[in-house]
This record gives sequence, C-alpha cells and structure tokens, in this order.
Amino acid sequence: MNIDPANGPLTMRYRKDGAFHFAVYDLEQVKRREFAPLADVLQPQVGTFQGFASYGGYLYLLEGNSYGSGGSTAPTGNTYITTVDLKTGNVLDKQLISAGDDLTFREPEGMAIRLPDAGHPQKAELCFGFASSFTPLRLANIYALDRSLPTESRPNR
Repeated sequence: MNIDPANGPLTMRYRKDGAFHFAVYDLEQVKRREFAPLADVLQPQVGTFQGFASYGGYLYLLEGNSYGSGGSTAPTGNTYITTVDLKTGNVLDKQLISAGDDLTFREPEGMAIRLPDAGHPQKAELCFGFASSFTPLRLANIYALDRSLPTESRPNR
C-alpha cells in the first residue's frame, strides 16, 4: 500500500486470477468505505519484486536480488526501477540502478516518494533502499532520484 504524498491517492497491490495488479483509490472515498478505483493496471513482468511507490499518474516498481542470488553479481547487480503510466498500464521506462554498487551486500528493499518541501510537491524525490551488511548487523541505505519523476505532478483523476 502507498499514499501519494503530493496528490493523496491510495495505491494498493493485489493479486487476481494469479496476476498482480495495482489499483488507485481516492483516499477520502476509502475512508468513507467507497471503493471505486480511479485506475487499475496489471503489473508488468518484473524480476524479484521489492517495492513500489506512486506519484501523480505514475507507478514506480523496484525489482532485484542481493549480490550472489537471482543472477545478481557485484558491482552491477540486477536492480531496476520501472515506470508505469497508471492511466494505460504502459511501461514508460525501465532503468538499471547502480546506486550503492560499493556495498558488499546489496539487496533492494522498498520505495517511497519524499517531498523535501510540501509547498513544492512537483519537486518530489523517488527514494529506494538497499539492505547491506550481514545479519545481525543489517544496515539500511537510502538513495533518492529527482530526475526520474515527471516535471509536474499529474493526478490520475
């Protein structure tokens, strides 16, 4: 589940007939127990799913494995961020992510949208994390991109 901090919609990932989908709801309607989706898209094929975030009319998917598993080898790894148009379900972009390539253990772990200044929601940052180090001393490493987001927040209503 994700709430777009700039525009307010709630995005939920769910499984139907064996396939994952993402549905977007007006948060105020959900609070009133009204569940009419504003958008509903099929999850595109990804590797190991590690998280998602939504912002405006876009969905961002994080995928990948830790070094040494699932075909991920240091320093490149296999972490990708995929951008999906929430109106059409079309994949708009998919990029290999090299952030944190110096970590000895690097497993992608989750995403979020950060608004550095709530007064300027169009300047959002897409944040994603990597777990590093080894149990029991696991560490969280958070990175942010501002260039991959649309220049203007585009609500999908």
